[in-house]
Amino acid sequence: MNPIDLAILLVLGLSALLGIVRGMLTEVLSLLVWIAAVGFAIVLGDEVALHLAVIEVPLLRSLAAHLGVFVLVLLLGNLLVWLLRTLAHGLGLSVPDRLLGAAFGAVRAYAIVLIGVLAAGFTPWVEGPVWRESRLLPLWEEPSLWLRAHWPERSSLLAFFDALDAEPASGPAPESP
Repeated sequence: MNPIDLAILLVLGLSALLGIVRGMLTEVLSLLVWIAAVGFAIVLGDEVALHLAVIEVPLLRSLAAHLGVFVLVLLLGNLLVWLLRTLAHGLGLSVPDRLLGAAFGAVRAYAIVLIGVLAAGFTPWVEGPVWRESRLLPLWEEPSLWLRAHWPERSSLLAFFDALDAEPASGPAPESP
């Protein structure tokens, strides 16, 4: 076991533990609430900004509107999640909810590590001995390579990482004035 393996086990353990503590219902609904909060902020932020004329700087007005919508949806959504969780546990669904929460946590951890491996694939870290000696990384390397091969070509994320990979232009350096 090397440091990468220990980090992977830590992510898996913490995510599964969080899933057990919160339960599947809370985990899934919380994820949906975050998605809804982002969606509503994107869709309604500009409209809300029109009503915030008291903020004179347009960028700050837009930021306040989008952030306000996001926070409001997050608060209301989490209130709904709490009510539904209380109802589910009142019906005696606490144990299955927590067991499914652990499974959800494990899947979430796999996705988190996969994103980390995918991002690390754009760096020289993958050539180092710690990376090569990891016993757990092979579980994520193949899916990571598949994702990278099937990522949309026009992705701004890939363009960003490709720019990091690009070698400096050859030839003489431009003269300074």
